[in-house]
Amino acid sequence: MQRYELLTADNIDRSAGAYIGGIKLFSDGSVSGRTALVSEPFLGSEEKGIAMTSKEELLAAAAEAKECGIQLVVHAMGDRAIDLIVDTFYEEKAWLTDAPSVRIEHAAMPSESALQKAAEWGIGFVPQPIFLFCEIESYLENLGLEKTQTLYGVQTFLQRGIATALSSDAPATSWAEAANPFVTIQAAVTRRAYDGTDLGAAEKISVEEAIQLYTVDAKTMIRMENVGQLKEGYEANFVVLTDDLMTLSHNQLMHVKPFATYIEGECVFTQSTLQAQ
Repeated sequence: MQRYELLTADNIDRSAGAYIGGIKLFSDGSVSGRTALVSEPFLGSEEKGIAMTSKEELLAAAAEAKECGIQLVVHAMGDRAIDLIVDTFYEEKAWLTDAPSVRIEHAAMPSESALQKAAEWGIGFVPQPIFLFCEIESYLENLGLEKTQTLYGVQTFLQRGIATALSSDAPATSWAEAANPFVTIQAAVTRRAYDGTDLGAAEKISVEEAIQLYTVDAKTMIRMENVGQLKEGYEANFVVLTDDLMTLSHNQLMHVKPFATYIEGECVFTQSTLQAQ
């Protein structure tokens, strides 16, 4: 039986900067670990991953999330794990109006049925192309190139009208700079791994779309207020970059660095400060 410790408006000190993200469950494991719950066995084996939750547990967690007015967030990579989540809620009623009531973290390989139902119900997908970028060897070994080239299909998600945002999932990647958003942006834009492996050109998105998914759409996905845009009434948190993302060669995006960082309008970092240290 899974247990949930909830933070509600009654027991949280917002002045301390805390934010209620939702209730999180795990539906399966990972592709690299051969524990993602899949319908077809991983290459060279009979392994089909592990199931870590059930329909009953999903509904119980959703009831708690609804009572507290927060999201239900579920880790799912394999197609069977994603199907379980989507099918569980397809006949249920969403409880949030400003964002997806249910969002799936990773959504690596949704089935055609899951794509259709997620779009209709309003389930959100938060994929991380950085996994393909930095863990390409394990993906090729476990799934093969053809299947790998369809994973984390951001372009497909957008075309199907699925609420989508990008993230790095740091620190749960093997890349040295796991939290670097520009690595994920480059992977989404080029669909190339660090070693040049073609990750499926059909799923490429533009730099503009990647930035949108990492800022405005991410803000909407997780229901944070007054962030994600340079706009009157929003918090003045932003970075000045060393390069122009719109003109820089796409295979150089991962090397972009902040020149200066501002928090609430105050400059808290500059490269000159770093060099002085």
